[in-house]
Amino acid sequence: MRASTSLPPVFLLLLPALLGCSPLVETDGSAGAEESEIQDAPEFFERDDDIYRDLTDRCGCSTDVYADYTARLGFLRGESESMGMQLDAGCALAVLEQLESQGCEIEGSVPDCRVLVGDRQAGESCTQGVWLDDCGPSLFCLTGASSFPAEGTCAPRASLGDVCESLPHSCAEGTCIDGVCEPEATAPGDPCWLDCSGGLICADGVCREPDKCDVIPGVHP
Repeated sequence: MRASTSLPPVFLLLLPALLGCSPLVETDGSAGAEESEIQDAPEFFERDDDIYRDLTDRCGCSTDVYADYTARLGFLRGESESMGMQLDAGCALAVLEQLESQGCEIEGSVPDCRVLVGDRQAGESCTQGVWLDDCGPSLFCLTGASSFPAEGTCAPRASLGDVCESLPHSCAEGTCIDGVCEPEATAPGDPCWLDCSGGLICADGVCREPDKCDVIPGVHP
């Protein structure tokens, strides 16, 4: 990152984090490159976009793949700015490192963190945007709404078997299916929200085997 989601897996793989990991380093061909630091959210979005463009070029992906990704990244950036979201610099570095090291097939796992976080505490009022909410870490914006943006209250993320909302981060583990936190889907055809396990990707609400280029990570809430 939440509204209607017919998003390509290319965008969803890093969404559950927007996502420990070793720091990203800038390499200039010499040994002892220094750690890179992310100063703010605009810099993160720009670097993420640059790395993603290079990755799609290297993997021989259609130009539509990059165009679709950069458009969605632009929307996410606009929503984060309008909601006053803050950057988790450590998570941002993990996301960029994951994207920079990604090959043309699924590799490794997505860092379990949120790049963009709010400052609202449990019990406080919040806003659930199309993708983002302004609650703090380990919380989500409970709205009861079916369309977004919507106002709600920050609540702890639900456990497996508990009632949840079909939003990223509403479950502490697993995914929200039909209003209940269920274990992450593991087989082709299983229903899903954002994630599947076992190297599968979530596309149009079901798990499937990945194709080249739709397994390249994207970024979230």
